[in-house]
Amino acid sequence: MSVGGYSKIREIGSGSFGRCYLVQGKAKEHEEKRLMVMKQIDVGRMDRKEKQVAENEVKCLGAVKHPYIVRYWESFMHERFLCIVMDYCEGGDLFQLVQQHKQRGRPIPENNVIQWFTQLTLALKYVHDKSILHRDIKSQNVLLTGKSSHDTAKLADFGISRFLEGPNALARTFVGTPYYLSPEMVQKKPYSCPADVWSLGCVLYEMCALRVPFEANDMRQLMERIVRTAAPRIPSSYSREVGELYIEMLNREPSKRPTAATLVQHPMLQKQIKQMLHESHADKAEKNDPAQDNKDRRPLGEVNRNPSPGPGNPGSKPASRCPSPAMQRHPSPHWGGPFGRGNENRPHSHRDHSPYGHRAPSPRPGAISPSPRNHVRSPSPSHWGCR
Repeated sequence: MSVGGYSKIREIGSGSFGRCYLVQGKAKEHEEKRLMVMKQIDVGRMDRKEKQVAENEVKCLGAVKHPYIVRYWESFMHERFLCIVMDYCEGGDLFQLVQQHKQRGRPIPENNVIQWFTQLTLALKYVHDKSILHRDIKSQNVLLTGKSSHDTAKLADFGISRFLEGPNALARTFVGTPYYLSPEMVQKKPYSCPADVWSLGCVLYEMCALRVPFEANDMRQLMERIVRTAAPRIPSSYSREVGELYIEMLNREPSKRPTAATLVQHPMLQKQIKQMLHESHADKAEKNDPAQDNKDRRPLGEVNRNPSPGPGNPGSKPASRCPSPAMQRHPSPHWGGPFGRGNENRPHSHRDHSPYGHRAPSPRPGAISPSPRNHVRSPSPSHWGCR
């Protein structure tokens, strides 16, 4: 079956208001059709607020384009369905990988943890530069581009993200996934970008300890622990730098947490950034080498790195400001920096092809009811198990 020129291959997730499909993309001249993901949202069954959530996801996805954010291609209406087309990430989500390592009793190597954490921090800096709060950073919303140990991590799912009206604006809506909620959100206080930093710190801990930092038997106990219990230490098998950075991110005082821009300047991340740039340039040189033309393609499980201009690449175009008029009036003085801005092409540009996408999440073993890994805000069209 074809929808909007995309051929459906199989369903990969479903939820209250629609389904996610693996689709074969539109083919351009001299190009093969690419695997992509299409969300089909049944807006005909939604009330006004639920439609706003769906529209918000399209708005946020259309405003971001970054090497470490799952790429949005286009959206359109088909009958009563809003269709959102995005990249396909064959490696699944980070939560699935954590569970695999947990079952095998094998920790994730530190070099992988630092690489993925650096990529996610760069993505977070980029969205904060655009005055966007993600509000649902968790391992299930981190997608991997392949099945090797050198995968690229990409931030996904902007369904409950929101624009901030100026650099000092605060949000008040209680949304997100409870395991990763910051203390100020749990206490229903106004919050801003530091709440995302807390959530990213929880993901960093999860990559190292193979579990979330705060667990409980019910929602009330979980919130009490987030607000009052000291953050657990990262396993001693990881370096002191990783542990210290994590503790800074889980400071209960939002103003004392490092910003994403500050994190990017950390020596550990700067070292990783230089390594990623070196590998990117090496891949680009190999791709442009005529001697490589007759070689076989890389196997399916191997990373297909994208050497196109991106954050930190001198060839990148300067990032444009977010289309929000309020943000044009109030550019943030705090989230700048020499690294972390993406190539701001039009959303429908067909540059930087990358065969990535979504995977349905695995159920969390021993989940409590109501599960803190599930959304507080329900139903949310962006959370249908299409991660």
